[in-house]
Amino acid sequence: MNIIATKSTKFTNFLTIIFIIGIIVFEILVLKKFGKVEIIIGLNGLFFSIIMFFVSRGSFANVMLFLYFASLLLLNNKIHYEFKYELILASPLALLLFYSLLNYILSLQSQTRKEVLSKPVLIFVLYFFIMALYGKFQNFNSQFILYESFHFLLFLSIYLILYNLKERADYFFIFSILLIFYLVISLEYIFLGYLISRVRFVTFQSGFSSIFAGLLLSFFLFRKNVYERMLLISGIVIILLGIFSTLTRSLWVTALITFGGVYFAYIIAENKLTRSKIIILIVISILITASLMFAIKNMKPAETIKDNTRSVEQRIESIQNPTEDHSFLMRVELGWYAIQKFLQRPIFGWGLGDFLRYQFLGNPNLKNNYIDNSWLYFLWKGGIIGLSLFVFILYRIIKVSIFILKNSKNKTVKSIVAGIFGGFVGLVALALLSPLFIKYRTNVLIAFFLAYLEFEYNKLKLKQNLN
Repeated sequence: MNIIATKSTKFTNFLTIIFIIGIIVFEILVLKKFGKVEIIIGLNGLFFSIIMFFVSRGSFANVMLFLYFASLLLLNNKIHYEFKYELILASPLALLLFYSLLNYILSLQSQTRKEVLSKPVLIFVLYFFIMALYGKFQNFNSQFILYESFHFLLFLSIYLILYNLKERADYFFIFSILLIFYLVISLEYIFLGYLISRVRFVTFQSGFSSIFAGLLLSFFLFRKNVYERMLLISGIVIILLGIFSTLTRSLWVTALITFGGVYFAYIIAENKLTRSKIIILIVISILITASLMFAIKNMKPAETIKDNTRSVEQRIESIQNPTEDHSFLMRVELGWYAIQKFLQRPIFGWGLGDFLRYQFLGNPNLKNNYIDNSWLYFLWKGGIIGLSLFVFILYRIIKVSIFILKNSKNKTVKSIVAGIFGGFVGLVALALLSPLFIKYRTNVLIAFFLAYLEFEYNKLKLKQNLN
Protein backbone atom coordinates (compact mmCIF):
# COMPACT_ATOMS: atom_id res chain seq x y z
CA MET A 1 0.00 0.00 0.00
CA ASN A 2 2.91 2.37 0.72
CA ILE A 3 4.37 1.70 -2.74
CA ILE A 4 1.00 2.45 -4.33
CA ALA A 5 0.68 5.63 -2.26
CA THR A 6 4.19 6.78 -3.28
CA LYS A 7 3.52 6.13 -6.96
CA SER A 8 0.18 7.90 -6.62
CA THR A 9 1.87 10.98 -5.13
CA LYS A 10 4.45 11.17 -7.94
CA PHE A 11 1.73 10.65 -10.51
CA THR A 12 -0.30 13.41 -8.88
CA ASN A 13 2.57 15.88 -8.95
CA PHE A 14 3.35 15.09 -12.58
CA LEU A 15 -0.25 15.46 -13.71
CA THR A 16 -0.63 18.67 -11.72
CA ILE A 17 2.27 20.28 -13.55
CA ILE A 18 0.97 19.05 -16.93
CA PHE A 19 -2.51 20.38 -16.23
CA ILE A 20 -1.29 23.78 -15.07
CA ILE A 21 0.81 24.13 -18.23
CA GLY A 22 -2.17 22.98 -20.29
CA ILE A 23 -4.51 25.48 -18.64
CA ILE A 24 -2.06 28.36 -19.17
CA VAL A 25 -1.73 27.44 -22.86
CA PHE A 26 -5.51 27.16 -23.14
CA GLU A 27 -5.94 30.57 -21.49
CA ILE A 28 -3.48 32.15 -23.92
CA LEU A 29 -5.42 30.69 -26.85
CA VAL A 30 -8.66 31.96 -25.35
CA LEU A 31 -7.18 35.42 -24.86
CA LYS A 32 -6.02 35.43 -28.46
CA LYS A 33 -9.42 34.38 -29.78
CA PHE A 34 -11.78 36.39 -27.59
CA GLY A 35 -9.62 39.19 -26.21
CA LYS A 36 -12.15 40.24 -23.57
CA VAL A 37 -11.38 41.85 -20.27
CA GLU A 38 -13.25 39.21 -18.25
CA ILE A 39 -10.81 36.60 -19.56
CA ILE A 40 -7.91 38.62 -18.21
CA ILE A 41 -9.58 38.95 -14.81
CA GLY A 42 -10.40 35.25 -14.76
CA LEU A 43 -6.82 34.43 -15.72
CA ASN A 44 -5.51 36.47 -12.80
CA GLY A 45 -7.97 34.70 -10.52
CA LEU A 46 -6.79 31.36 -11.88
CA PHE A 47 -3.14 32.12 -11.14
CA PHE A 48 -4.14 33.22 -7.63
CA SER A 49 -6.05 29.96 -7.15
CA ILE A 50 -3.08 27.89 -8.34
CA ILE A 51 -0.93 29.55 -5.70
CA MET A 52 -3.61 28.78 -3.11
CA PHE A 53 -3.55 25.14 -4.20
CA PHE A 54 0.19 24.74 -3.73
CA VAL A 55 -0.13 26.25 -0.28
CA SER A 56 -2.83 23.73 0.62
CA ARG A 57 -1.11 20.58 -0.81
CA GLY A 58 -4.26 18.81 -1.91
CA SER A 59 -4.67 15.15 -2.92
CA PHE A 60 -5.06 13.99 -6.51
CA ALA A 61 -8.86 14.23 -6.27
CA ASN A 62 -8.52 17.71 -4.80
CA VAL A 63 -6.26 18.68 -7.70
CA MET A 64 -8.73 17.51 -10.33
CA LEU A 65 -11.78 19.04 -8.64
CA PHE A 66 -9.83 22.23 -8.06
CA LEU A 67 -8.90 22.46 -11.75
CA TYR A 68 -12.47 21.72 -12.82
CA PHE A 69 -13.97 24.42 -10.61
CA ALA A 70 -11.18 26.91 -11.39
CA SER A 71 -12.56 27.46 -14.88
CA LEU A 72 -15.64 29.05 -13.29
CA LEU A 73 -13.46 32.10 -12.73
CA LEU A 74 -13.60 32.75 -16.48
CA LEU A 75 -16.75 34.78 -16.96
CA ASN A 76 -17.23 34.14 -20.66
CA ASN A 77 -20.39 32.27 -21.61
CA LYS A 78 -19.10 31.34 -25.05
CA ILE A 79 -16.30 29.28 -23.52
CA HIS A 80 -18.68 27.42 -21.24
CA TYR A 81 -21.54 26.95 -23.73
CA GLU A 82 -19.64 25.63 -26.76
CA PHE A 83 -19.51 21.86 -26.43
CA LYS A 84 -15.87 21.54 -27.55
CA TYR A 85 -14.81 23.85 -24.73
CA GLU A 86 -17.04 22.07 -22.23
CA LEU A 87 -15.30 18.79 -23.03
CA ILE A 88 -11.88 20.38 -22.55
CA LEU A 89 -12.91 21.95 -19.25
CA ALA A 90 -14.36 18.62 -18.07
CA SER A 91 -11.10 16.73 -18.73
CA PRO A 92 -10.07 16.81 -15.03
CA LEU A 93 -13.20 14.79 -14.22
CA ALA A 94 -12.39 12.29 -16.97
CA LEU A 95 -8.87 11.91 -15.62
CA LEU A 96 -10.20 11.53 -12.08
CA LEU A 97 -12.52 8.77 -13.33
CA PHE A 98 -9.59 6.93 -14.96
CA TYR A 99 -7.49 7.38 -11.83
CA SER A 100 -10.31 6.09 -9.60
CA LEU A 101 -10.85 2.99 -11.72
CA LEU A 102 -7.12 2.27 -11.75
CA ASN A 103 -6.87 2.79 -8.00
CA TYR A 104 -9.86 0.52 -7.41
CA ILE A 105 -8.33 -2.25 -9.54
CA LEU A 106 -4.97 -2.01 -7.79
CA SER A 107 -6.27 -1.74 -4.24
CA LEU A 108 -9.62 -3.51 -4.61
CA GLN A 109 -11.06 -1.30 -1.91
CA SER A 110 -14.72 -1.75 -1.16
CA GLN A 111 -16.86 0.84 0.57
CA THR A 112 -19.84 0.02 2.72
CA ARG A 113 -22.15 3.00 2.97
CA LYS A 114 -25.77 3.97 2.63
CA GLU A 115 -26.36 5.49 -0.81
CA VAL A 116 -28.99 7.79 0.58
CA LEU A 117 -28.41 10.48 -2.07
CA SER A 118 -26.11 8.91 -4.66
CA LYS A 119 -28.52 6.09 -5.54
CA PRO A 120 -31.48 8.45 -6.21
CA VAL A 121 -29.13 10.55 -8.36
CA LEU A 122 -28.07 7.43 -10.28
CA ILE A 123 -31.68 6.42 -10.93
CA PHE A 124 -32.51 9.99 -12.00
CA VAL A 125 -29.61 10.12 -14.48
CA LEU A 126 -30.27 6.62 -15.85
CA TYR A 127 -33.88 7.58 -16.52
CA PHE A 128 -32.85 10.61 -18.54
CA PHE A 129 -30.32 8.51 -20.45
CA ILE A 130 -33.25 6.33 -21.43
CA MET A 131 -34.96 9.55 -22.49
CA ALA A 132 -31.88 10.28 -24.60
CA LEU A 133 -32.30 6.94 -26.39
CA TYR A 134 -35.99 7.70 -26.77
CA GLY A 135 -35.10 11.04 -28.36
CA LYS A 136 -32.66 9.30 -30.71
CA PHE A 137 -35.37 6.80 -31.65
CA GLN A 138 -37.56 9.75 -32.67
CA ASN A 139 -34.72 11.18 -34.79
CA PHE A 140 -34.40 14.30 -32.66
CA ASN A 141 -31.36 16.53 -33.08
CA SER A 142 -28.28 14.40 -32.19
CA GLN A 143 -26.25 17.42 -31.08
CA PHE A 144 -28.99 18.46 -28.67
CA ILE A 145 -29.22 14.92 -27.28
CA LEU A 146 -25.45 14.76 -26.74
CA TYR A 147 -25.30 18.18 -25.09
CA GLU A 148 -28.20 17.49 -22.73
CA SER A 149 -26.91 14.00 -21.85
CA PHE A 150 -23.52 15.49 -20.99
CA HIS A 151 -25.04 17.79 -18.38
CA PHE A 152 -27.02 14.95 -16.81
CA LEU A 153 -23.84 12.85 -16.78
CA LEU A 154 -22.14 15.49 -14.64
CA PHE A 155 -24.49 14.62 -11.76
CA LEU A 156 -22.79 11.22 -11.54
CA SER A 157 -19.59 12.91 -10.38
CA ILE A 158 -21.13 12.37 -6.93
CA TYR A 159 -19.65 8.85 -7.10
CA LEU A 160 -16.20 10.17 -7.99
CA ILE A 161 -16.34 12.57 -5.07
CA LEU A 162 -17.58 10.02 -2.55
CA TYR A 163 -14.98 7.46 -3.63
CA ASN A 164 -12.03 9.85 -3.51
CA LEU A 165 -12.83 12.29 -0.72
CA LYS A 166 -12.75 10.03 2.30
CA GLU A 167 -11.79 12.56 4.94
CA ARG A 168 -13.70 15.57 6.21
CA ALA A 169 -10.62 17.73 5.67
CA ASP A 170 -10.82 17.01 1.91
CA TYR A 171 -14.38 18.32 1.76
CA PHE A 172 -13.43 21.36 3.84
CA PHE A 173 -10.59 22.07 1.43
CA ILE A 174 -12.95 22.11 -1.57
CA PHE A 175 -15.48 24.25 0.33
CA SER A 176 -12.72 26.75 1.16
CA ILE A 177 -11.59 26.91 -2.46
CA LEU A 178 -15.16 27.36 -3.71
CA LEU A 179 -15.77 30.19 -1.25
CA ILE A 180 -12.61 31.92 -2.48
CA PHE A 181 -13.70 31.38 -6.09
CA TYR A 182 -17.12 32.89 -5.51
CA LEU A 183 -15.68 35.87 -3.70
CA VAL A 184 -13.42 36.42 -6.73
CA ILE A 185 -16.39 35.92 -9.09
CA SER A 186 -18.44 38.45 -7.12
CA LEU A 187 -15.62 40.99 -7.36
CA GLU A 188 -15.48 40.32 -11.10
CA TYR A 189 -19.21 41.10 -11.42
CA ILE A 190 -18.78 44.31 -9.44
CA PHE A 191 -15.72 45.33 -11.43
CA LEU A 192 -17.10 44.42 -14.85
CA GLY A 193 -20.66 45.55 -14.21
CA TYR A 194 -19.98 49.00 -12.80
CA LEU A 195 -16.37 50.01 -13.25
CA ILE A 196 -15.71 48.94 -16.85
CA SER A 197 -18.64 47.95 -19.01
CA ARG A 198 -21.35 50.07 -17.37
CA VAL A 199 -23.91 47.61 -18.75
CA ARG A 200 -25.57 44.52 -17.38
CA PHE A 201 -23.00 41.75 -17.07
CA VAL A 202 -24.07 38.27 -16.01
CA THR A 203 -22.97 34.69 -16.62
CA PHE A 204 -24.35 31.35 -15.48
CA GLN A 205 -21.88 31.18 -12.54
CA SER A 206 -23.99 33.76 -10.70
CA GLY A 207 -26.75 31.19 -10.11
CA PHE A 208 -24.83 29.69 -7.19
CA SER A 209 -23.69 32.94 -5.60
CA SER A 210 -26.57 32.92 -3.12
CA ILE A 211 -25.53 29.48 -1.82
CA PHE A 212 -22.09 30.78 -0.87
CA ALA A 213 -23.58 33.91 0.67
CA GLY A 214 -25.82 31.53 2.61
CA LEU A 215 -22.81 29.50 3.75
CA LEU A 216 -21.15 32.64 5.08
CA LEU A 217 -24.37 33.65 6.84
CA SER A 218 -24.56 30.19 8.39
CA PHE A 219 -21.00 30.50 9.73
CA PHE A 220 -21.96 33.93 11.10
CA LEU A 221 -24.91 32.45 12.99
CA PHE A 222 -22.98 29.53 14.47
CA ARG A 223 -19.81 31.39 15.42
CA LYS A 224 -19.62 33.94 18.19
CA ASN A 225 -16.12 35.39 17.77
CA VAL A 226 -16.47 39.10 16.96
CA TYR A 227 -13.52 39.27 14.54
CA GLU A 228 -14.65 36.16 12.67
CA ARG A 229 -18.14 37.60 12.38
CA MET A 230 -16.82 40.88 11.00
CA LEU A 231 -14.83 38.97 8.38
CA LEU A 232 -17.88 36.87 7.48
CA ILE A 233 -20.07 39.98 7.13
CA SER A 234 -17.49 41.45 4.75
CA GLY A 235 -17.67 38.29 2.63
CA ILE A 236 -21.48 38.35 2.61
CA VAL A 237 -21.48 42.00 1.53
CA ILE A 238 -19.05 41.27 -1.34
CA ILE A 239 -21.17 38.38 -2.67
CA LEU A 240 -24.41 40.36 -2.29
CA LEU A 241 -22.89 43.31 -4.15
CA GLY A 242 -21.83 40.86 -6.84
CA ILE A 243 -25.38 39.54 -7.05
CA PHE A 244 -26.79 43.07 -7.34
CA SER A 245 -24.17 43.91 -9.97
CA THR A 246 -25.56 41.22 -12.27
CA LEU A 247 -28.90 43.08 -12.29
CA THR A 248 -30.60 39.67 -12.23
CA ARG A 249 -33.92 40.06 -10.41
CA SER A 250 -34.39 36.36 -9.72
CA LEU A 251 -31.01 36.24 -7.94
CA TRP A 252 -32.05 39.07 -5.62
CA VAL A 253 -35.14 37.12 -4.56
CA THR A 254 -33.11 33.89 -4.35
CA ALA A 255 -30.68 35.49 -1.90
CA LEU A 256 -33.54 36.47 0.44
CA ILE A 257 -35.08 33.00 0.22
CA THR A 258 -31.68 31.37 0.81
CA PHE A 259 -31.08 33.46 3.93
CA GLY A 260 -34.52 32.47 5.23
CA GLY A 261 -33.70 28.80 4.60
CA VAL A 262 -30.36 29.13 6.37
CA TYR A 263 -31.97 30.69 9.44
CA PHE A 264 -34.62 27.97 9.49
CA ALA A 265 -31.87 25.31 9.39
CA TYR A 266 -30.00 27.16 12.15
CA ILE A 267 -32.90 27.12 14.59
CA ILE A 268 -33.43 23.40 13.84
CA ALA A 269 -29.75 22.68 14.54
CA GLU A 270 -29.80 24.66 17.77
CA ASN A 271 -33.13 23.11 18.80
CA LYS A 272 -34.72 26.55 18.94
CA LEU A 273 -37.69 25.88 16.69
CA THR A 274 -40.64 26.92 18.85
CA ARG A 275 -44.17 27.91 17.94
CA SER A 276 -43.42 31.56 18.65
CA LYS A 277 -40.41 31.53 16.30
CA ILE A 278 -42.46 29.94 13.55
CA ILE A 279 -45.01 32.72 13.94
CA ILE A 280 -42.24 35.33 13.90
CA LEU A 281 -40.77 33.84 10.70
CA ILE A 282 -44.19 33.91 9.04
CA VAL A 283 -44.80 37.52 10.13
CA ILE A 284 -41.35 38.64 8.92
CA SER A 285 -41.93 36.93 5.57
CA ILE A 286 -45.29 38.67 5.19
CA LEU A 287 -43.79 42.06 6.15
CA ILE A 288 -40.89 41.69 3.70
CA THR A 289 -43.27 40.68 0.91
CA ALA A 290 -45.65 43.55 1.75
CA SER A 291 -42.81 46.07 1.87
CA LEU A 292 -41.50 44.96 -1.51
CA MET A 293 -44.98 45.14 -3.03
CA PHE A 294 -45.57 48.61 -1.54
CA ALA A 295 -42.20 49.86 -2.85
CA ILE A 296 -42.90 48.49 -6.30
CA LYS A 297 -46.45 49.84 -6.35
CA ASN A 298 -45.35 53.36 -5.45
CA MET A 299 -42.39 53.48 -7.77
CA LYS A 300 -42.72 55.54 -10.93
CA PRO A 301 -43.14 53.04 -13.76
CA ALA A 302 -40.69 53.01 -16.62
CA GLU A 303 -42.10 54.21 -19.94
CA THR A 304 -40.11 51.63 -21.85
CA ILE A 305 -38.62 48.49 -20.38
CA LYS A 306 -35.69 47.09 -22.29
CA ASP A 307 -33.60 43.98 -21.88
CA ASN A 308 -30.40 45.97 -21.30
CA THR A 309 -31.55 47.93 -18.25
CA ARG A 310 -28.53 49.36 -16.47
CA SER A 311 -29.52 50.02 -12.88
CA VAL A 312 -31.10 48.38 -9.87
CA GLU A 313 -33.99 50.87 -10.05
CA GLN A 314 -34.78 49.98 -13.67
CA ARG A 315 -34.72 46.26 -12.92
CA ILE A 316 -37.17 46.76 -10.04
CA GLU A 317 -39.39 48.87 -12.28
CA SER A 318 -39.50 46.00 -14.74
CA ILE A 319 -40.96 43.77 -12.01
CA GLN A 320 -43.80 46.26 -11.64
CA ASN A 321 -44.64 45.93 -15.34
CA PRO A 322 -44.25 42.22 -16.21
CA THR A 323 -46.53 42.54 -19.25
CA GLU A 324 -44.04 45.04 -20.69
CA ASP A 325 -40.90 43.12 -19.75
CA HIS A 326 -39.73 41.39 -22.92
CA SER A 327 -37.39 39.00 -21.11
CA PHE A 328 -40.12 37.80 -18.75
CA LEU A 329 -42.65 37.40 -21.56
CA MET A 330 -40.20 35.33 -23.59
CA ARG A 331 -39.93 32.92 -20.66
CA VAL A 332 -43.73 32.79 -20.39
CA GLU A 333 -44.12 32.02 -24.08
CA LEU A 334 -41.71 29.06 -24.13
CA GLY A 335 -43.05 27.88 -20.76
CA TRP A 336 -46.55 27.77 -22.20
CA TYR A 337 -45.38 25.69 -25.16
CA ALA A 338 -43.56 23.30 -22.79
CA ILE A 339 -46.77 22.81 -20.78
CA GLN A 340 -48.67 22.02 -23.99
CA LYS A 341 -46.01 19.45 -24.89
CA PHE A 342 -46.23 17.91 -21.41
CA LEU A 343 -50.01 17.57 -21.65
CA GLN A 344 -49.57 15.55 -24.84
CA ARG A 345 -47.19 13.05 -23.18
CA PRO A 346 -47.61 13.51 -19.42
CA ILE A 347 -46.10 10.25 -18.09
CA PHE A 348 -42.73 9.83 -19.84
CA GLY A 349 -42.36 13.14 -21.66
CA TRP A 350 -40.86 13.73 -25.10
CA GLY A 351 -37.27 12.67 -24.44
CA LEU A 352 -34.01 14.55 -24.89
CA GLY A 353 -33.33 16.40 -28.11
CA ASP A 354 -36.81 17.85 -28.56
CA PHE A 355 -36.98 21.63 -29.05
CA LEU A 356 -39.39 24.57 -29.06
CA ARG A 357 -39.65 27.61 -31.31
CA TYR A 358 -40.83 31.13 -30.56
CA GLN A 359 -43.91 32.22 -32.43
CA PHE A 360 -44.28 35.79 -31.18
CA LEU A 361 -41.47 37.27 -29.06
CA GLY A 362 -38.24 35.58 -30.10
CA ASN A 363 -36.49 34.39 -33.21
CA PRO A 364 -38.83 31.83 -34.84
CA ASN A 365 -35.86 30.17 -36.57
CA LEU A 366 -34.13 29.46 -33.25
CA LYS A 367 -34.41 25.91 -31.92
CA ASN A 368 -34.66 25.98 -28.10
CA ASN A 369 -33.84 22.64 -26.49
CA TYR A 370 -33.63 24.32 -23.07
CA ILE A 371 -36.08 26.70 -21.41
CA ASP A 372 -35.58 29.05 -18.46
CA ASN A 373 -37.57 26.84 -16.10
CA SER A 374 -36.02 23.64 -14.77
CA TRP A 375 -39.31 22.22 -13.51
CA LEU A 376 -41.14 22.63 -16.82
CA TYR A 377 -38.11 21.16 -18.57
CA PHE A 378 -38.36 17.99 -16.46
CA LEU A 379 -42.08 17.71 -17.25
CA TRP A 380 -41.57 18.40 -20.95
CA LYS A 381 -38.66 16.01 -21.54
CA GLY A 382 -39.12 13.48 -18.72
CA GLY A 383 -42.81 13.68 -17.87
CA ILE A 384 -44.21 13.11 -14.41
CA ILE A 385 -41.67 10.34 -13.83
CA GLY A 386 -38.71 12.59 -14.59
CA LEU A 387 -39.94 15.38 -12.33
CA SER A 388 -40.84 12.94 -9.54
CA LEU A 389 -37.33 11.45 -9.54
CA PHE A 390 -35.79 14.89 -9.07
CA VAL A 391 -38.32 15.86 -6.39
CA PHE A 392 -37.38 12.65 -4.55
CA ILE A 393 -33.74 13.80 -4.55
CA LEU A 394 -34.83 17.10 -3.00
CA TYR A 395 -36.88 15.22 -0.40
CA ARG A 396 -33.81 13.19 0.52
CA ILE A 397 -31.73 16.38 0.77
CA ILE A 398 -34.20 17.79 3.31
CA LYS A 399 -34.35 14.55 5.27
CA VAL A 400 -30.57 14.03 5.38
CA SER A 401 -29.87 17.69 6.19
CA ILE A 402 -32.27 17.73 9.13
CA PHE A 403 -30.81 14.46 10.43
CA ILE A 404 -27.28 15.91 10.38
CA LEU A 405 -28.37 19.22 11.89
CA LYS A 406 -30.06 17.45 14.79
CA ASN A 407 -27.40 14.79 15.47
CA SER A 408 -24.01 16.29 14.65
CA LYS A 409 -22.00 17.87 17.47
CA ASN A 410 -19.58 19.60 15.11
CA LYS A 411 -20.40 23.31 14.68
CA THR A 412 -18.53 23.58 11.37
CA VAL A 413 -20.44 20.62 9.95
CA LYS A 414 -23.72 22.15 11.08
CA SER A 415 -22.72 25.48 9.52
CA ILE A 416 -22.02 23.92 6.14
CA VAL A 417 -25.14 21.74 6.16
CA ALA A 418 -27.34 24.70 7.13
CA GLY A 419 -25.80 26.69 4.27
CA ILE A 420 -26.43 23.86 1.80
CA PHE A 421 -29.99 23.44 3.05
CA GLY A 422 -30.74 27.15 2.69
CA GLY A 423 -29.00 27.20 -0.67
CA PHE A 424 -31.20 24.44 -2.08
CA VAL A 425 -34.30 26.22 -0.77
CA GLY A 426 -33.20 29.21 -2.83
CA LEU A 427 -32.31 27.12 -5.88
CA VAL A 428 -35.74 25.50 -5.88
CA ALA A 429 -37.23 28.97 -6.33
CA LEU A 430 -34.58 30.13 -8.80
CA ALA A 431 -35.23 27.05 -10.96
CA LEU A 432 -38.64 28.52 -11.83
CA LEU A 433 -36.82 31.14 -13.93
CA SER A 434 -33.56 29.37 -14.71
CA PRO A 435 -32.24 26.15 -16.29
CA LEU A 436 -29.57 25.85 -13.57
CA PHE A 437 -30.47 22.21 -12.72
CA ILE A 438 -30.20 21.03 -16.32
CA LYS A 439 -27.90 23.11 -18.48
CA TYR A 440 -24.66 24.15 -16.82
CA ARG A 441 -21.32 22.71 -15.75
CA THR A 442 -22.23 23.75 -12.20
CA ASN A 443 -24.15 20.46 -11.93
CA VAL A 444 -20.88 19.19 -10.43
CA LEU A 445 -21.36 21.74 -7.63
CA ILE A 446 -24.71 20.12 -6.88
CA ALA A 447 -23.05 16.69 -6.94
CA PHE A 448 -20.38 17.92 -4.51
CA PHE A 449 -22.95 19.28 -2.05
CA LEU A 450 -24.90 16.01 -2.18
CA ALA A 451 -21.72 13.95 -1.74
CA TYR A 452 -20.84 15.93 1.37
CA LEU A 453 -24.31 15.44 2.85
CA GLU A 454 -24.09 11.69 2.22
CA PHE A 455 -20.58 11.59 3.69
CA GLU A 456 -21.67 13.22 6.95
CA TYR A 457 -24.87 11.16 7.07
CA ASN A 458 -22.95 7.89 6.82
CA LYS A 459 -20.44 9.06 9.40
CA LEU A 460 -23.22 9.75 11.89
CA LYS A 461 -25.04 6.50 11.09
CA LEU A 462 -21.83 4.51 11.60
CA LYS A 463 -21.27 6.21 14.95
CA GLN A 464 -24.83 5.44 16.07
CA ASN A 465 -24.44 1.79 15.10
CA LEU A 466 -21.19 1.49 17.02
CA ASN A 467 -22.81 2.96 20.11
